[in-house]
Amino acid sequence: MVRVAYLFIFSNIFIIFTPDEQYYKRRKEINTVDRFLWNVSKVFRVSYWYLATRLGVKNTTALYLCIALLLCMIIMGIITHLVHWFFIFPSLGPSVFLVFYFPSSPMSSPKNTILGHLAGVFFGLASYKLWYFLGVGSHQNIILASSGLSMGVLGLFMIYTGILHPPAASTCLIASLGLIKGITPIIGMMASVVLVCLIGYVLNNLFGIEYPLWNNGEKVPLPKAKTVLGDVQELETDDHVESIAAKLAMRQKLDDED
Repeated sequence: MVRVAYLFIFSNIFIIFTPDEQYYKRRKEINTVDRFLWNVSKVFRVSYWYLATRLGVKNTTALYLCIALLLCMIIMGIITHLVHWFFIFPSLGPSVFLVFYFPSSPMSSPKNTILGHLAGVFFGLASYKLWYFLGVGSHQNIILASSGLSMGVLGLFMIYTGILHPPAASTCLIASLGLIKGITPIIGMMASVVLVCLIGYVLNNLFGIEYPLWNNGEKVPLPKAKTVLGDVQELETDDHVESIAAKLAMRQKLDDED
């Protein structure tokens, strides 16, 4: 009787824990998903970090920069051919270079890139129109005065707003020389800048390089000026004590050098 009871219990346990058809079907689905994810993950082996550990940082940077610049300009060229707009202009080249060579720099962020070029167009056109209506003389005098004023004002704007993007100075110069006629080229130029930022966002993140959608939250540091008396650099701090300490440290360094 006891043997019968044991046999009954173990037979029920075997039935309960024996995998049924649904179990094998579910397990097959899991294996399929795992296999798919594993194969997809192989794609990310082309990431910048992975290649840098195999090829070295310099070689990887050169390879990535070559591929990214080539792809970006091919895309821009195709779009320009299709829409027949002013999508490629000289100052776009340095911006494309910065986006893929210094993607983590605040100067390469979409915020600084887009707003920098927009400011360059605005100050360049405003300066050209101002001198044109004032009638300072020949067209050569107008563009000379316009280029000087626009570049100076753009420099002030970039420093005090923190929107630093060096290629925008070229855009400002193009506008101040009177080479932009009408609103259509302006729309095309700004659309191309936005498109470059979108391409940079996709390609950089695809290769495992962080590139913000708008701004990375960092500020462009003020430049360090090397003088005959030593290095001069402003400390970005609101703490009065830290500011005094920085000045004392700089003075101490100068005294030691003397």
